[in-house]
Amino acid sequence: MLSKVYEWSRVIHPAPDDDFVTKRTAVITALVEAFSTDIERMIDCACIAAVGITPRFVQETPIIAEVIAAIKKEQPATPEAISQNLMNIRSCCALVVGEIAERQRKKGGRSVNCDTMVAVVLAALANRRAPTEKHLREMVSELLEICRAVAKISATSRHQQYRLSPYVNQIQEAADVPTFWKEAKKQFANLALAIEANEAVIREELDTLWWAFNGVSTGAGTPFADMPPGLVALDSAVELSELVLVPPLPNTAFLLSRVLKVARQAKDLEDQNLKDLLGQWDKVAAERYLTGDEQVTALVQSNPAVFPLSWVCLHLVEGASFLSDMKKATGWDPAGKIRPDRLSFQAFQEKVTLQLCQKR
Repeated sequence: MLSKVYEWSRVIHPAPDDDFVTKRTAVITALVEAFSTDIERMIDCACIAAVGITPRFVQETPIIAEVIAAIKKEQPATPEAISQNLMNIRSCCALVVGEIAERQRKKGGRSVNCDTMVAVVLAALANRRAPTEKHLREMVSELLEICRAVAKISATSRHQQYRLSPYVNQIQEAADVPTFWKEAKKQFANLALAIEANEAVIREELDTLWWAFNGVSTGAGTPFADMPPGLVALDSAVELSELVLVPPLPNTAFLLSRVLKVARQAKDLEDQNLKDLLGQWDKVAAERYLTGDEQVTALVQSNPAVFPLSWVCLHLVEGASFLSDMKKATGWDPAGKIRPDRLSFQAFQEKVTLQLCQKR
């Protein structure tokens, strides 16, 4: 975002001078204006900002060409090659994402495009190990913080119930029935939409609480307590994501912890090898997780570092091995350790993000 141009540009130059900051501010301003109404560019920016330039981005990729062109317009001496601009482009994309998110934070309310962009960042970073380089770590941390704040504001707005009296008061008497219906039709339609939105909020609360306290997997038809923790992490994430309004409230994911903990020993909830937890998944569970939408599938295939668990599910559905390639493709080491609840939180965030992407 514009207020962070100096700080986030330090991933390129340890101490950017005033001229650099002025020109880079102009670059980001131009890119925000160009990308803020283009959901595909917003998603690409979020992917690059969160995990860097992955193999799907090449010199000819539109966003790469457009970002380099914007930089060279203000700073002509900038190299053309993508290989010489890896951090340059990532920093710009982070600033663009941060600025769009910051503008939405100040505006309040919801933007479906911004919700989707922010969700991509959260899916990529919420459970990812922080970078070791100081300035990059600070940039990523601050980007994650603003995205969490915007997601919370949007979720609160989505779950806000409408007061119905203003809609009722807009309905006025008329001299005759035809005139009344002509004027009142729009007011009744707006009232119906408000009632429907309120009912959706109430239904979400009832459905999620009933699901959590019932303790039975609707997909597997088995009590969660009788399932291995790795499989619970995946199935519960799928089922909860199908019950919530998006974006979900920040505390919603903690219902996943509840279904994991019921009738389970403490050792089952501690850090475990990721490989062992993923070994409890199967093709049937992976099929329940995936949407089947071709556009979403393509998004996962091209962005495994953003959607690591979705990438695993794709491989399970296809009957392909994944452990040997997982670390290189996703950045997640199958030999590393993770708690089952963190695995479930990640699966839930990815699932919610893919739902938003599917609606774009």
